[in-house]
Amino acid sequence: MSTLSADPILPRHPRWGEFLDRLSGPEGCNFQEATTTWTCFGGTDKRFSRRVLACMGLSERAIDVSLAYFEDHGGLCDCEVVFNVGAARSTGADTGPPEPVELATHRYGPAGMVTHMKTTVEIADPLLAAAKRVAAARGTTVRALIEAGLRRVLDEHDRDATFRLRDVSFGGDGLAPEFAEGGWQRVRDAIYEAHGA
Repeated sequence: MSTLSADPILPRHPRWGEFLDRLSGPEGCNFQEATTTWTCFGGTDKRFSRRVLACMGLSERAIDVSLAYFEDHGGLCDCEVVFNVGAARSTGADTGPPEPVELATHRYGPAGMVTHMKTTVEIADPLLAAAKRVAAARGTTVRALIEAGLRRVLDEHDRDATFRLRDVSFGGDGLAPEFAEGGWQRVRDAIYEAHGA
């Protein structure tokens, strides 16, 4: 009986390249150079990552720690593990020792404090594929590209939404004769006259 490895597979692990090759190949997403199609179930489904890690002899705890690390670094689904987590390592963006990952109930801060919200967005397949290619080329995540795009649109909206005083003027010859003399005090007195002032 072989002993399962307690060490998670993270970008600095000596078998990281093997893991990425297996996840990218027919055992996982099955990327092919001649086409831009591959197999991935999207969302937070990492069934291929889990299966490859198990085949590589990792313990269930080491698999869970690896998958949590992938999520924290932009790998929510199997193809994002390749594009986002794998790209960071291959471009040198992942420098220094891997961050410690602990499975916890409140991964984003103390209880009651949420700094990130998760949501599901439907994106056209060609647009998502292009975004993943750009993210990989830049050594960033699709999530970061989406956030940058949203910020740009919101900034543009804020610039367009500056306050403009509505023009309520109407045709005429200026002040009524009774207000021509006396300035604003006379106008103010007339306004409050009906209110007992």
